[in-house]
Amino acid sequence: TFTGLLYGVPYQVREKLAVSSVYQLVSFSGGEDVFEFVPTVDEDSASTIATNLTKLGDLNVRKYGSRSGKTSYLQGAGFTLYRYDGGSNSTVIREQQLTDANGYTSFQDLPAGKYVLKETKVPSRYRAPAKSDMIVELKVDAEGQIIVVAAAGVVMEDKNTVTLVNTYRSG
Repeated sequence: TFTGLLYGVPYQVREKLAVSSVYQLVSFSGGEDVFEFVPTVDEDSASTIATNLTKLGDLNVRKYGSRSGKTSYLQGAGFTLYRYDGGSNSTVIREQQLTDANGYTSFQDLPAGKYVLKETKVPSRYRAPAKSDMIVELKVDAEGQIIVVAAAGVVMEDKNTVTLVNTYRSG
């Protein structure tokens, strides 16, 4: 509530700092980032609804196949994303997605938190990885962006892309 405002003078309300790093700045009714109003004698109040939206980020996967010492993009590898709960990790967050011709798939619009990325479909003629699942965490970085933090030993192509390799199985 704001008091002591002058009639006929335009005012703007804008959030300068989000409630916490996992939220975006407030969005007012109509999706605007600022609420504008002019108090009048006939109308001594104005109201709006302000909503803090959760920041969302993407977890990308780039899959390669290794054959005779050469690596290339691997199409058709399937990945399912589960909620990390420290135990069974059985709650599916996103159903299986397959890598495209560039060995790429993406789980989009995820809130910060811990997840389990599991390879659930191995392309024919390729070996399943020794460990088919990994814990990944989406965190808010110093710039306020959601980034992926993967388990030790996992190669990152960029701040949101996990890189994985399957070996060709001859015979």
